[in-house]
Amino acid sequence: MSGPANPVFRPIGHNCGIQPMGPTPMGGQIHDTFNVTPGGNIFNGHTTAQIPGGQKIRMDWNPR
Repeated sequence: MSGPANPVFRPIGHNCGIQPMGPTPMGGQIHDTFNVTPGGNIFNGHTTAQIPGGQKIRMDWNPR
């Protein structure tokens, strides 16, 4: 994978958004979801990989 397929940050709520990272080799997709402080710092993020067939795997950036 050479980089984001659509590098456009999409706000999905107050101080929260999704950053598409691109397709997987088998036809799924990967994106990052995270919160942003008013000062621009990122926190509480996770990466989601969707594999063909619709199953999603969530990987938290910080273990809970």
